[in-house]
Amino acid sequence: MNKAKVALAVDKTLSVVLKVVGIVSLVFWSIGLLVGLGEYEKYGMAFIIFVLILIGLSVLLIRKANKIAKLIDTFKQYVTIISNVPNGFIPDIASSLNTSEDVVRNNLELMISKKYFANAYIDRNLNSIIIANRQAAANTAQQTNKPATPSQVNAQSVQMVTAKCEGCGAVNTVQKGTVGECDYCGSPIEGK
Repeated sequence: MNKAKVALAVDKTLSVVLKVVGIVSLVFWSIGLLVGLGEYEKYGMAFIIFVLILIGLSVLLIRKANKIAKLIDTFKQYVTIISNVPNGFIPDIASSLNTSEDVVRNNLELMISKKYFANAYIDRNLNSIIIANRQAAANTAQQTNKPATPSQVNAQSVQMVTAKCEGCGAVNTVQKGTVGECDYCGSPIEGK
């Protein structure tokens, strides 16, 4: 498994665990609050305040879980758009999402720092996201468009097909009959 796929799987698992722990503890401490209020003389105000703090922490766990899940969904949406924007130009991505460039740039930087994108960075001069695997594939494709020598004729008869990544949903170009790697998350892709 590659780093991007591992990062996504870890965050997805973390999101589920945080949500379950948050909900269970919220229910538990809410019952504790009701018991504490019902028997106020026995438990006192300190117990009520303690339980309210724990309820607040439970709500924070649930919110953190939702934030992680939303980032993963946003990543999948971005990958779909980026796979259709050949130059990774941030204004084009922002336009497709109907949001500001700053929001897109901040989200992309967060996703890159969390290792959701394999070998990617933001080029501020070009105002684009650069994905190394994608650039290497583009450079190879440009080289194959040069006039062929007799020894290269067999190499150019290789068929390329588009394949959708099962891991992130991006559309990639892969040699037919081979297994390649997703330019975005690094998952294996079969060129059928």
